[in-house]
Amino acid sequence: MFGTHDSRLVQDLIAVCQDGRQFYQYAARQVDDSDLQSLFRDMALARADIVRDLSKQVEALGETPDRGGTLAGSMQAVYTDLRAQLSNDPQYQYVAQLEEAENRALRRFRDGVRELQSRPLAQEVADCLATIQLAHDRMKAIKDGLQAHKH
Repeated sequence: MFGTHDSRLVQDLIAVCQDGRQFYQYAARQVDDSDLQSLFRDMALARADIVRDLSKQVEALGETPDRGGTLAGSMQAVYTDLRAQLSNDPQYQYVAQLEEAENRALRRFRDGVRELQSRPLAQEVADCLATIQLAHDRMKAIKDGLQAHKH
C-alpha cells in the first residue's frame, strides 16, 4: 500500500497531466498549422495515457482518482490565449507556453520520484517522467526552430 502521502502525490501528478492534456487539446484547436495541430493532439493523447496509468495506481489503493486539472493549469491556458491574441506570432506563443508547462511538469515528476515512499510506484512515475522529458525536448526544439525563423 502506498499510504496517504503517496496517494496525494500521485493525485497531484494526475492533475498536472490533466492540465497538460487539456492545454494541448485547446492549443490544437487554436493554431492554424496542421503539423502543430497533429503534434498537440498526439501530446494530449500521451498525457491521457499517463493519467490512465497513474489512475490505475490510485484505484489499486481503493481510492477514486481525481479527473480534473488544477486552477493554475486553467489560468495558464487563459494567459496563453491572451498572449496569442496580442501576438504577431500566436503559434509561437502556444509552443513557448506549452514548453514552459512541460518544464513545470518535469519538475513536479522529478520531485515525485524522489518523494514517493513506495519504490515500485516511484518507478512507475519515473517511467512517466521519461515520456514527459521527450515531450519537453520536442516542444523546446520546435520553439527554438520557430524562434530562429523570427530572427
